[in-house]
This record gives sequence, structure tokens and C-alpha cells, in this order.
Amino acid sequence: MKAMTKSMNFINAEFNDIKKENEDLKNRVIAMEKKIDEFENNNKSQEKVSDRIEEINLAVHEKEQYDRNRNIEINELDRLPNEKLPEVVRKLANAFGITFYRPEMIDAAHRIPNKNKNKPDCLISLYNSNFEIAVMRGSAKGNTLLQMTV
Repeated sequence: MKAMTKSMNFINAEFNDIKKENEDLKNRVIAMEKKIDEFENNNKSQEKVSDRIEEINLAVHEKEQYDRNRNIEINELDRLPNEKLPEVVRKLANAFGITFYRPEMIDAAHRIPNKNKNKPDCLISLYNSNFEIAVMRGSAKGNTLLQMTV
């Protein structure tokens, strides 16, 4: 009987150890599930942020493209002594038969370096695209900057 009681006490102690270990493992699983949920929520938040960044980048790109819509680039235009680019643009307008040109239509005009240092490109940024459209129409009619005396 003593051996049986000793055996039962041993089995009971082992059972309590297994029960305690099982409870510890259960608590660890619950803690890991919470961490997984937090990670998934953070991942979803990061995906939302990434999506928003992509939307913003696309909007910036579209705005840049729209702004370029009002630009005219003249390649390898001879540089004149004491030149004033608005005056060059006025002569360009005359060469293309554009009568509505006014210097106030220009937002900015400057030279852009290129391979030919003697004939840098010219970039003209306009407040609206009407002048640019008129230049393109004049160009389509066969007018070229080669015919223009600047």
C-alpha cells in the first residue's frame, strides 16, 4: 500500500508538472498570437502608408508633366551678345506669325547647358499653353527656327 501511495504521489506530481507546463505553453501561445496580430496590424498600416506614398508620387509626377506642358525648349539656339530671352521669344513669335505675344506671358526663360557650348538650349516656361500651341502650329506649317533671324 505504501508503494502504491508513493506511486500515486509521483504520478500526481508529474501530472501537476505537466499541467503547469501546459499552462505556461498556453500563455506563451497567447502572447505570440498577440504579437502576430500586432505585426499584421503594423504591416497593414505600412501597406496603407506605402499606397499613399505611391499615390503622392503619381500626383507629383502628373503635376510635373502638366507643368512641362507649358514649356518650349529651343535646341542649340545661337547665343547673342547681351541677349534678353524675352526679346528672343518676341522674335520667335514674329517668325511664327504669332500676334498675341506679350512678355508677361513668360513665367521664366533661361539657357540650359548642352554638348554644344556655343549654342546652349533655351527653355521658356509660360503662364499658359496658348503661346506654346501657336508655336507648334507655326512649326507644323513649315516655319522653323532656321528661317528666323534672332
